[in-house]
Amino acid sequence: MSGLGQEPQGDTAELFGLGQQRAAGTGSLLRRPRPAAAPAAAPAAAAVPPAAAAGPPVKAPARRAQGGMTRVVVYVSQNVADRLDRYRRAERGRTNTTVLLEALEAAVKNDLQETVSRAEVAPAGSGLFPSTTAQVRYRGGGPVQVQVKLSGPQLEVFDRLVAEVFLPDRTKLGALALNAFLPGRKD
Repeated sequence: MSGLGQEPQGDTAELFGLGQQRAAGTGSLLRRPRPAAAPAAAPAAAAVPPAAAAGPPVKAPARRAQGGMTRVVVYVSQNVADRLDRYRRAERGRTNTTVLLEALEAAVKNDLQETVSRAEVAPAGSGLFPSTTAQVRYRGGGPVQVQVKLSGPQLEVFDRLVAEVFLPDRTKLGALALNAFLPGRKD
């Protein structure tokens, strides 16, 4: 007895209004009753083909910044990040995006494939076994994050350039183009 008043007497299932669906005692409150029969399939569910219902999950759309722009991150070395900041601040109205687009245009004008091959740093090896693409580093790449906002058409051109030179991702092309374009000591 708790001393607060009269405690209820009787079956717990009846006290909670569960009636005859459950067995007596509190342990039965944790179990769900089994359905008597499986419900018939709804006509709308039968209209959907099983292949469409079990299809691959739909990918979430790319993150869009304000105004329909897509935020893209390029990882560069500390030296390239410092040179980018100096170059961007030297003239009013420059942004990370405008500088990256200038760098990519300059790389295309100066033979993009040649720019990429000059930026490759293959690991020292025996020469017997060629290095894998995961082992190849590119000058200008590093741990510093540079964010740019690109429109849909700009992003398509950027992705096309990445595919043309067979690079694994955008950040490699962006970092090596910035390194080649920006004034100052190159990586």
